[in-house]
Amino acid sequence: MYSVLRMTLLFLMTLGAGILASLVGIGGGVIFVPIFNLFVGLPIEDAIGTSMFTIIFTALSGSIYYAKEKRIDYKTGLLMEITTIPGAIIGATTTELLPETILKIIFFSFLFFSGFKLIRKKDAKKSSNFTFKRPRLKFLNIGWERKFIDTQGKEWSYFVNIPVMLISGFLAGFISGLLGIGGGTLKVPLLAIILGVPVHIATATSTFMILLTSTSGGITHLYLGHVHLEIVLVAALGAILGAQMGPRLNIKVSPRYLRK
Repeated sequence: MYSVLRMTLLFLMTLGAGILASLVGIGGGVIFVPIFNLFVGLPIEDAIGTSMFTIIFTALSGSIYYAKEKRIDYKTGLLMEITTIPGAIIGATTTELLPETILKIIFFSFLFFSGFKLIRKKDAKKSSNFTFKRPRLKFLNIGWERKFIDTQGKEWSYFVNIPVMLISGFLAGFISGLLGIGGGTLKVPLLAIILGVPVHIATATSTFMILLTSTSGGITHLYLGHVHLEIVLVAALGAILGAQMGPRLNIKVSPRYLRK
């Protein structure tokens, strides 16, 4: 049994995680897993499974808001999920094969690497006219031009490379299922930098994709017995509320800071 104080603190932590996650288009697993493992005291595989299941509600809440704003590229997101969802299922199943110590090393190494990249970017020279230099991918240059208008009347147009999207989608899905994260820490950079999707569209589309990825990975973890539903109940409530606040801040924040 968990104390009322511990559950209250858990709610506040996941509220903050929900705000941050939906603001930048991630699922929140990089925050949820340490909370569930270090604060709640769940074994790492259960922390990963509970995190993945909680992310379903975070992503659902954020996706509803982004859908109303018409900033989700459904065509790109759904096609990328063709490889991302199988990757998430395989990644979730792989947690059964790895010892807890190895899982901890992999997860916290990923967390350290993500933090290290953030620090390096902060030290880099900043430009007021921030743009992304997309790599010129001349091989398998098969794709489509995307163009649509959001509810604020802003027109977005860009080209999406399909082979690159499918390959990178599988890798993002595998890491997502393995580590209990939504995969947004990988999907947003992939969409914005590799595929050239505008960052505000990338964060919205990533949130929608995370809903699909986390559902497949979360159900797999539930089947494997890695999900603590009593923790999900409290964490999901905080995450859902936070996920409604994040998107409202998203459009007001410069793409330069969202990319970080």
